[in-house]
Amino acid sequence: MLTILHKKRLLPELLQDYVDIHCHLIHDIDDGPKTLYDSYHLIKRAMELGINGFIATPHIMADMYPNTPQLISAQYDELKQHLEEKDCLPKVFKVAAEYMVDDNFEIQLNNKNLLLLSDRYVLIEFPFIQIPMNIEFIIDSLFALDYIPVLAHPERYRYFHHQGDFLTLLKQKGCKFQINALSLSTYYGNSIHKAAMHLLEEGFYSFLGTDIHNQLHLSKLSEIKVKKNVERLITPLIENTKNIFD
Repeated sequence: MLTILHKKRLLPELLQDYVDIHCHLIHDIDDGPKTLYDSYHLIKRAMELGINGFIATPHIMADMYPNTPQLISAQYDELKQHLEEKDCLPKVFKVAAEYMVDDNFEIQLNNKNLLLLSDRYVLIEFPFIQIPMNIEFIIDSLFALDYIPVLAHPERYRYFHHQGDFLTLLKQKGCKFQINALSLSTYYGNSIHKAAMHLLEEGFYSFLGTDIHNQLHLSKLSEIKVKKNVERLITPLIENTKNIFD
């Protein structure tokens, strides 16, 4: 009986027909795949694991990846055509962006020139070193313009490990949170895994994303074993992600 109760499942078993809302799949545009060949094989392998929907989210980051909606869309179109030619087009294949909250983001926000996950949802990330000084203003501005911010992987911002009250404030404002699948393991380190488990248990997350960039990420994801108590917590996130973004 104890063996049955404590049996672990591989994470991909829970991701069948899932739509990944945070992934770096588009070639030669950020720190994801470098070539069409790399993109194709990354997507093909993810589909073999059971994931059949993707919203590609390349970085838009002023000082490192100053991508534009036009450039992203052109690269996406090229990749989509390649996937069609290879007969490997996923059931859902869309494009958005992962926006670093920087000065450039404020300009794009004011111009209402954003690539959205869906309808009103916009994927954002914070710098890893320190929290942006104007973040409350940015979050309020997003809501004022009828957007819903989705903060990528809050567990990876180490300053939140000791400033949890600020995440509570963002949640109260209506901000949504997305956990990285790899944070269910110790891939990013023990402290990040511990923070992810805490936020998961406290009900902070709304969505799950893989944040895959390469084959290593996918290999590590495929090896993650999920305990029953964790499965119970992440299953609603997976279903919510599918229901909203499929």
